[in-house]
Amino acid sequence: MKTSHHHPFYVLLFLLLCSYGSASSNSYNHLLLVYTWPNTFCLDRSVTCKKPVPQNFALHGLWPANKSGKSLVYCSKTGSISQALQKYERQLEICWSSLRRDFTNREFWQYQWNKHGTCVLPRMNVSRYLQVIIAQGRRFNLLRALLSQNIMPNGSSYPRSSVEAAILLETRGQKFYISCQNFRNGVLIKEIYICLDANGRKVIHCPYSNNPRGCGRSMKLVFPGPASRI
Repeated sequence: MKTSHHHPFYVLLFLLLCSYGSASSNSYNHLLLVYTWPNTFCLDRSVTCKKPVPQNFALHGLWPANKSGKSLVYCSKTGSISQALQKYERQLEICWSSLRRDFTNREFWQYQWNKHGTCVLPRMNVSRYLQVIIAQGRRFNLLRALLSQNIMPNGSSYPRSSVEAAILLETRGQKFYISCQNFRNGVLIKEIYICLDANGRKVIHCPYSNNPRGCGRSMKLVFPGPASRI
């Protein structure tokens, strides 16, 4: 009976290809710059927001995503990034503050790094990741874009097409995503996702996605004011 022998070279090659495939499956295609509308976020009863609730879009995070627009999470464990945070803390406080009362800024930043930031490795290190957030975090004035089209944060509903057209003015025609939250009988604007290239320097079209992100097929979106007015 003939026995088969695996040549050590081919075994090694197979293992290398497997390890490369698993690594590349986590490699990101582009970055999602995600902004939250605080009045919607703070409707969540499991969350206690700081007072006063900011009346402007707040940066949620910078999330690496695959080519279909799905964010990648928990790609590796790196431990504390307090040293890098200390260097950039003053700048981060201006553009990337925690909305939650039970979450200090440092806890929020560390959490975001653990969940999303680790997925930029090894293409970016933590310092470069934070630099992109500082450079891009205050670049977009989404509220101004909406106000310029008479879309006011007062609990009124607006045609989804009007909301999207207003935001396209700010992204200079680059496609983006909107996420929503259903509340009572309305579909509320929750988050805006702007896509950046893999280096975080240029705004690009977000890839086509069939993920409704909570908005469903609603043709009307509510732009909520402070909780007392909803």
